[in-house]
Amino acid sequence: MLKSSNLKILKITYFLLIVILFINCKRSSNDFNVTEIEINKNTRGVTYLYKEKPITGLIYERNDSDVLLKEYEVNNGILSGSYREYYISGNLKLEKFYLNGKLEGVSKSFYEDGSTKEMLTYSNGLLTGERSYYWSNGLLKESNQFERGIMTGQSTYFFSNGQIQKKFELDQYGKKHGLWEDYYSNGQLKETSKYKNGEIILEKIRYDEEGKIIQ
Repeated sequence: MLKSSNLKILKITYFLLIVILFINCKRSSNDFNVTEIEINKNTRGVTYLYKEKPITGLIYERNDSDVLLKEYEVNNGILSGSYREYYISGNLKLEKFYLNGKLEGVSKSFYEDGSTKEMLTYSNGLLTGERSYYWSNGLLKESNQFERGIMTGQSTYFFSNGQIQKKFELDQYGKKHGLWEDYYSNGQLKETSKYKNGEIILEKIRYDEEGKIIQ
């Protein structure tokens, strides 16, 4: 017969196993494979369902080799929380956040080596503030300004060597406004023009790579 001390240990071990199993079951019950769910799309947006009921938990997507490709949080059937995509290597590819089905806050994408590819900010589902896009060598490729989803203000584009490729302005409605300039990769001005309210007010002037005006 088992001694009372051994029996007590056995009971405690059994109890702990039950608790662990319960916790694991509870956690996994809130995890859903994308193949198990129903995605309902309509004019109001996207709703994620499991057995015809809105989901609250984590949805994940894996390939045939069981490699995690996507995972995102859903609350009452609506995207709300973090959304991540991964490369086959397992490195993070994209990270963004949702609030009640709309993009919110900073969104980032990455090259496979982990360096930043793009960074932008959303407010209530609309692009707001600065958008930055980078070359794979880490240098800035594009810099734009947004207001309520509309590109406005100053935008600058760069060659992979860091030289400015293009600079231009847009008004609050996204129309061409102010001075527009294009450059060669050696930094020499290539073309200039000027706009107001979307209409050109100064005809384009073109230059060759030595800075001479092209007639």
